[in-house]
Amino acid sequence: MTKYANNALVALRTARGLTQQKLADAAGLNIRMIQKFESGERSLKTARADTLMAIAGALGVNIENLL
Repeated sequence: MTKYANNALVALRTARGLTQQKLADAAGLNIRMIQKFESGERSLKTARADTLMAIAGALGVNIENLL
């Protein structure tokens, strides 16, 4: 994991019993984007607002819970 790895995203996703693919499908995103956020290749802090809203909505949390 790199310095931007998002452990909160991993924890929220796994707590809800979702695979990366199921989260991607629920959020309307590509699985590779979820993988990049979780591995730290990309930071959620620099993600577009609509991407954050989609992920948060799929997880049933506020955007703040992801950051």
